[in-house]
Amino acid sequence: MKRLGFLLLFLVLLWTGTVHGVDMVSPTEMVEEAEFILAGGVIEVSDADIPELLVEVDTVYRGDIGAAVLRIPLTSSGQFRQEPEIPQAQERLIMFFSLNEAGQLTPMADLNWAGFLEEERVTRLFMGARYHNWDESQYITAYNEFLAESEPKKIPSAQTDQGEREQERAPTQRPGEVAPSLFLMLAGVAVLLLVFQARIKKTQR
Repeated sequence: MKRLGFLLLFLVLLWTGTVHGVDMVSPTEMVEEAEFILAGGVIEVSDADIPELLVEVDTVYRGDIGAAVLRIPLTSSGQFRQEPEIPQAQERLIMFFSLNEAGQLTPMADLNWAGFLEEERVTRLFMGARYHNWDESQYITAYNEFLAESEPKKIPSAQTDQGEREQERAPTQRPGEVAPSLFLMLAGVAVLLLVFQARIKKTQR
């Protein structure tokens, strides 16, 4: 039985927008230590004071998760030279997560934990920045090497999953086959007709 359910996962992204005093990991640690590596398309970008992304997961590279929509609030103190690129609707991301003590998905680091996907390759980083000896190109290379060697699992969308469940609940019936309930009803009508016919013959005698 497919373990697919429509999950709404809230990710708390604690990002100060600075490359000093942030939680960072190397490209190798990002790939090897992530408990969940997921990819999906942006389905909505909220136009609020704090931008919020809704990302529908369509591919699982690591971790056990079914159909899911990730809600990702974004904050920035504006201490970068320029604000990071905000993904637009229908753009795809690959994301690296760990689990916190509450069992919630959280980004592996404050920066470089996600990348833009084009034809299943990372082309640039989301909230990317150079940190110590690691520049953005090293993360992109590590992510693409991981993608080239991985065997992804495709996840049906929540709408597709709901349709499959409804189809599973619907009774199967071959063309020309009479449903059991209809057969019993017809049989009951036939019995009543026979009874009435027998009574009519009896009264005529």
